[in-house]
Amino acid sequence: IMSTLFFLNKAPDSANGSFTMYNTVGLCLAFIVSCFTDMFAYFFGVLFGKHKLVPHISPKKTIEGAIGGLIGGLLGAMVVYLLFETPFAIFIECGLPLNTTLEIFVYIIIGIFGSLFTQIGDLVASLIKRYCDIKDYSKLLGVHGGVMDRFDGVMFNSVVIALVFAIIFAYNALVKTPR
Repeated sequence: IMSTLFFLNKAPDSANGSFTMYNTVGLCLAFIVSCFTDMFAYFFGVLFGKHKLVPHISPKKTIEGAIGGLIGGLLGAMVVYLLFETPFAIFIECGLPLNTTLEIFVYIIIGIFGSLFTQIGDLVASLIKRYCDIKDYSKLLGVHGGVMDRFDGVMFNSVVIALVFAIIFAYNALVKTPR
């Protein structure tokens, strides 16, 4: 699953077969959407959490936290959109090779599904840890657990983003619309 980050790092330009700067967008989406999802899920869960999501897998996760995570994922995708796709973008010529309407739609899709798969990745990691009877993958980062505890959501989110990028590249190869 983690190998999708390699695909995102070397995203091909279907118009000329070379590698371009799309990798910056993809990697930022993978990490920022996952980060925002985790942060918002945590804070919404702490502030509003009343209903348990799946207590037999992860007893502290709540439905309210999951909804907050979804909002966070959308906000994370919006931040990346603002960094790459607006006239005042910090990174020039790095955006997705689509027209504006499709770009916005793609970022919303990545925000929603990236957030959902970030949370699924976190639950899968919790299930594995529960099965192995451990709390964290290691003690390397103290109370935050190990490095794997930080990347469980990124792994699943990056699969969604890689699929979306593959569809974009296939679409551009069929339509042959240069940016």
